[in-house]
Amino acid sequence: MAVSASALRIDPREAAQYAYRSGGLCRSTPNVRSPLPGEEVIESDPLRTVELLALLEEATTPLRHDVRNRIASVRNLAFFVRRKLSGEVAPQRDPRVDEFLNKIEGEVQRTDEVIEAWSTRSQAVRTPDARRVRISDCVGLAARTARLPISLGVELPASSESDGLEVEADAETLAFAVRCLIENAGEASAAGSVRVAAERIANDCRVTVIDHGPGIADPARCLDRFQTTKPGHLGLGLCMARRIVTRLGGELVFGNPETGAEVSLVMPIAGTRARLPSA
Repeated sequence: MAVSASALRIDPREAAQYAYRSGGLCRSTPNVRSPLPGEEVIESDPLRTVELLALLEEATTPLRHDVRNRIASVRNLAFFVRRKLSGEVAPQRDPRVDEFLNKIEGEVQRTDEVIEAWSTRSQAVRTPDARRVRISDCVGLAARTARLPISLGVELPASSESDGLEVEADAETLAFAVRCLIENAGEASAAGSVRVAAERIANDCRVTVIDHGPGIADPARCLDRFQTTKPGHLGLGLCMARRIVTRLGGELVFGNPETGAEVSLVMPIAGTRARLPSA
């Protein structure tokens, strides 16, 4: 059953306060003003740690894979050379050959250990709390903390319809994924509002963010890391959202509206099927 957008809106000043205090790790927000005298200032962004860890993972995962592949190649080359040398007469060999081969193999092993230790330490910063969470809570947190221009509002799903939708996830991580979609839509819209809708389709929950911008000409390119035309942006928002929803056994889906853009997170309703292994 589809959930239509209600009249409930997030005051854009509230989002501006978050941006003012927390800053943006994934984007700059030049249109967000400082709070006026007498306005309440929100001290911190509750999703900042989640964002930092997601950013580190998304930015470094390809690098870690590439380095490990190259290390494996060096290890194989060293093994081949050692095997070839094993057939030679040892007294005729420069004694430094074995020494250097041992050093090469030792450095390869240490590099592999450094990469693994770095990954383990970064994951230990925050332990996800996976449990049944309400979509309305995650969407609300995402909208309240979204860093948007002051001219832009967020329309939320009607609470009476979305409160019954639950998924198994870490609430803050899922909220951050939704926020990535909201902020991406906000950059395209610039003014007016961004609408968030939620619906149940069979055993899936679908959270969709709709904007009235120019639309997405090449959806596949939007999921290429570091591909962006916006100065000061990293081009990782949708990539991080996709990684998060994939770990929930779902997917990120692009709609095809006549105007603007629609991007959805589709994930299993709580209790309907097992989650997929972590990506």
